[in-house]
Amino acid sequence: MFTARIKYTDEIIEADELKVLENVQSLEFACVDKNCNIPLIPSSYKENNKKRPFFKKYKNQEHSPKCSYSKYLHFLEIGKTRRLTELEFEKLEY
Repeated sequence: MFTARIKYTDEIIEADELKVLENVQSLEFACVDKNCNIPLIPSSYKENNKKRPFFKKYKNQEHSPKCSYSKYLHFLEIGKTRRLTELEFEKLEY
């Protein structure tokens, strides 16, 4: 994921902003969708990382089925086997 929410302030943050934030390790991040609210881990945000910063979930946790990101992942799976219809694109919130 490239966006997350800071748990205590509900501020939406882009992963690229992690490089300029102070004390990233002291902040707690959660999924952007409040229906989901799973904790996220900031990754690859240090100066010496070559990879673009991003957020990842813990291995033992999954996004809620009602989460907009979970629906996005579902459509990505569909897109691997066939083209999405216009109606399916309209349902995509993320």
